[in-house]
Amino acid sequence: MDQFISLMKSFQLHRFYLQLPVREKELMHRFGSYLAEEEHFGFQFSQPTLLWVIAANAIPVGEKEFAKKLLFQALTHAHGQKDLCYIHSNLAQIYQDEGNREKSNFHCRQALSTQCYNKWAVDTLINNLIQMNRLKDAGQVCETVLATDVYGQDRPKYRQILASVKSCSEMPVQEYLLPQF
Repeated sequence: MDQFISLMKSFQLHRFYLQLPVREKELMHRFGSYLAEEEHFGFQFSQPTLLWVIAANAIPVGEKEFAKKLLFQALTHAHGQKDLCYIHSNLAQIYQDEGNREKSNFHCRQALSTQCYNKWAVDTLINNLIQMNRLKDAGQVCETVLATDVYGQDRPKYRQILASVKSCSEMPVQEYLLPQF
């Protein structure tokens, strides 16, 4: 525990940590204590990085409210594009798991606005927009990704989605398929 407290102090998070309820202190230690044992830890992490990594470890085991608290705290100090991308991606995942597509979409868009490529955020946003029948918006996301995809590996996939979305949105309305009132 002493190593973990030292870690909190070295990242100037001891005040935040000390004000947490006992249960959340235990969760923070549970999901982050291994980080205190990492060699050369300080060279790779910032305060926001430490918080979102701990939060990311808490999400899969259902500690979503605790993870949100850490992620929103991380947002107040995040300046780096990668940190912002991962913070928003984790928030999007929580809201997606809770069934809140609008909030998930918001955080996916925030993650993508960092210009850091996050395949999960792209796929989730496009899938949500298609399921919400917002085909034009899904097409715009595909176009943006195709214009900025630095890896190039997903271009065929997003071209296919874009072509499908365009063909669906350009199809004439079949009057006989509309409900009759």
